Amino acid sequence: MVDVLNEPIVRTVMRRDGVGMEALQTLLRRAERLVTRRPDDDANADA
Repeated sequence: MVDVLNEPIVRTVMRRDGVGMEALQTLLRRAERLVTRRPDDDANADA
């Protein structure tokens, strides 16, 4: 993932959109947790 974030075109778009590296990495980590969460994790979250 870090390699893609260091691509010049990605950096240019991030700069244009006012997106910082730390904010984007935080968002991507959250998305990864949601995508990789197992179905039984939802049942345990209510317990």
